[in-house]
Amino acid sequence: MAWGLNSFVIQIDAIRNEFNPNKTKGSIYLLDCGAHKKMYASVSFMENIDTLQITNWVQLKRNTGKTATVYNITIDLCDFLENNYNVKNLIFNVVMKLFKKFLKGLPSKCPLKKNKTLLLRGFYFDEDMFPPYIPDTNFTGFIGLSQRNSSLLKSFITARVESKAKQGFRKDNKKIDKQCLQ
Repeated sequence: MAWGLNSFVIQIDAIRNEFNPNKTKGSIYLLDCGAHKKMYASVSFMENIDTLQITNWVQLKRNTGKTATVYNITIDLCDFLENNYNVKNLIFNVVMKLFKKFLKGLPSKCPLKKNKTLLLRGFYFDEDMFPPYIPDTNFTGFIGLSQRNSSLLKSFITARVESKAKQGFRKDNKKIDKQCLQ
């Protein structure tokens, strides 16, 4: 679903990750790629994964300091791989499509093989996949992978939605990491 050119940018400001050292290895980091900071990752599992839960939530930070949960959804990885999940939440569905777009090495069905590296290359929030208007806001996102109540990976993302017309938005940032161009 393409909405067209939007008047806002969604910028990832920071990420914080927790790996279960007994089950998962890898790295996740941000690179400044001009108009967006993009997320890169390399993740592998130390055993075959035949069942895995993906949890994703987003919370907005209001001017009052309080938070509001936009959604909090958990799905089965096998259903996700086979496009066999039925979640009626536009934002969640866009985020999952973006992960599939930028994730390399993901099989089309379970299991995930031991020591098979999954690569996330240049993930960013493509504004054209979102509704035409989202107000300026700060938000925290979470994506977690768990197996039989054991956490494998937790990633917390701090980000913001900002109007392109707002002072300080830089479309032509010249400091671009070489890896962004690959």
